[in-house]
Order: sequence, then structure tokens, then C-alpha cells
Amino acid sequence: MSKEGFCQHCGHAHPSSRGEGVVKCLHCGLPLDLTDKVQCPGCGNLSKRGTQFCAECGSALFKMCTGCTKRGPVDATFCAECGSALLDYQTYLARKKSEQEELDQQARQATSRRALASVLIIAALLAGAWFFCILPLIGWVGQTGDGSVIRAVQMSQAQIQATQQAEIADRTRAFEDIVVELGPIVSREYVVGHGPISGEALDLYVVAEIVVRNEGDVPHRALLSYQITSYGSGTEYRNVNLPAHGELSFPVRVRIGDNIVSGDITNPYTTRNLVWISVVVEEVDDVLREYTTWKDRWQDWELSIADDAPLSEYVRVEK
Repeated sequence: MSKEGFCQHCGHAHPSSRGEGVVKCLHCGLPLDLTDKVQCPGCGNLSKRGTQFCAECGSALFKMCTGCTKRGPVDATFCAECGSALLDYQTYLARKKSEQEELDQQARQATSRRALASVLIIAALLAGAWFFCILPLIGWVGQTGDGSVIRAVQMSQAQIQATQQAEIADRTRAFEDIVVELGPIVSREYVVGHGPISGEALDLYVVAEIVVRNEGDVPHRALLSYQITSYGSGTEYRNVNLPAHGELSFPVRVRIGDNIVSGDITNPYTTRNLVWISVVVEEVDDVLREYTTWKDRWQDWELSIADDAPLSEYVRVEK
């Protein structure tokens, strides 16, 4: 039986049948036990269940529940905790972005109506026709949510802009708590393969730690994207859960040099380069960067990796 009490194939509550040693759903008859491997929907690569993103193409290996907003397996259809439908991660982000845009549009319409109402009320009072004009406007302004004519009269365009800027600043504050730094190089290795000039060539790699720190007083959940810009690699993603004033790190394997004429690492043509990693905070606490002042920044951090350790510290590994 699914420990949460819902079938992940059909969403039926409390499946409890057992036959031939396999727990099956009473509603759809499918086994409830999932395999220990999950297939990437983007490239088909098999990964260990519980992995958040595909190591080959960066696709999300989880879905988001439309009911309780918790994550579920990428090969499931319904949430095992509440029975609601699961959405793939990109569709979930697009829906959340659309919902946020709709809320922002409603807020802009409400503030515009308040401003227009204040102008009309003041004009009516100055013209001496306040008795006939103010009554319908009272009802109209009341539909904006607060029902206060006095507030509509007092709210100027500057106040409206200040309110909008305060909302954006509040969203941005969580992003400002996140700091990314480059940690130490934890291992060095090289791979020998076929070269364009001679029979063999080699590539040098280092594994470095990227440290993510939360300088705020409250915990944050953040989605980071990073790209090794020196070699034009694809974008990869990483979810991090940070306690208040806490930090965590994760490893990144980076190609830092090569020798295209020899597979011998001691050959004088072995070179190492300065490598850059661009890191972007895509989302903090379910707020997209597009709704903050960070949307104008093309990157948040640019980390550089250089290694001058002796080549003898590099260990050969197989492809």
C-alpha cells in the first residue's frame, strides 16, 4: 500500500489489496510499488529515484501536486499524499506565472479605479454637484475592496506607485538574502581519449564546491541555475533548502584544460585555463525573479576557477 493512502496512477483513496505478494490498487489494479529507477522525460536517461534533476540534460525528475503543492515522482500521475493531479515542473511554473500576472493585473486595475474615483469626486465637489455625483461613486469605489471614499480621495498617483514599489521590494528582499560563493577544489582528474592530431589526447577536470548561504533571519527555499560559460555548456538547475543563517554546498565538475597532441599529462602541451561559472537565482520561496527588481540582472554571480596545483595531483579516470 502507498504509505500516504492514495494510488499514484489513478488517485484512488486508500488502496489496500494484496495479491501474489504485490500491493495493488483496488480501483485501477496497477502495482503501487515504484521501481528504484526513474526515466528522464527529456532524454530518457535512467536515474536513481529521488534525484531531483537529470544529470544528462537538466530536466526535472519530479512533478508538482496541484492540490498540496508537494513534489511527486515524474512517472506518477496523481499525488500519493492528497490524490490530486500532478503537473510536470515546467507546466507548473508556467501556470504559477500566469496566476501571478493575473493577480498583478487585478491590483493595477484596482489602484487605477481608486485614482480615477478620487479625481472625479474632487471635481464634483469643486463644481458644486457633489450630492448627485458622490453617491454612485461611493458604491463604485466600494467594489475595489476597501469601500472607503476617504481613502480614494486621499490616494494620489505617487501613493499608488509607492505601494507597487513596496510590493516589489518585499518580493526582492528574499532574493537579497541568498549569497553564492566558490568553495575549494575537492578533486582533480583527467580522461584520455582520441585526439585530433595524434592517437591520444586528454582533458583535465576539477571538482569544485559551490557554496550557497542564507544571510536572512528566516529559512528560504531557492532554485538556482548555473552554466559554465567558458565552454558554452548547457544550463543546469539545483534546488536548495537553506535554514536561517545557514549554508550548504554541492559539487560541480568542470573541464579546466586539455592536451590535444598527447595523452601524457606531463607533456609540455598540457594547458589549464581560467573557467567561469555563471549562477542565477531563478526562484525563492515560490516567487519568480521576474516579479522582483532582480529581473533586470542577466546574472547574479560569476565565479572563476583557476588551478595551479602540480599536474601530478591529477588522477586518471576512465570515460
